[in-house]
Amino acid sequence: RLPVVVVGDLNTPDRTADFHRLLTEGGLVDAGRAGWAGPTSVGQWAPLLVGIDHVLVTQGWCGDAPGRPALTRSDHRAVAATVGPCGGDPRAVG
Repeated sequence: RLPVVVVGDLNTPDRTADFHRLLTEGGLVDAGRAGWAGPTSVGQWAPLLVGIDHVLVTQGWCGDAPGRPALTRSDHRAVAATVGPCGGDPRAVG
């Protein structure tokens, strides 16, 4: 019943069935989709604009101001978003 936030390098592209299972079966919302944040891989997947790092939150929570801060010495960009309850309505979906 408590809010859940899952953040990190899930190595799961946002265009795969596994990622969509996290959303549908896990009851999560992609908080990074509050705006266009772009790809998170700077390696081989970058030309495909694939996001493999995510900010996922419980339904009823929303994301705002998603971003991709640059990391030095990494093959990924960091992921960041401000998360919190969606307008006070616990039934809202981000």
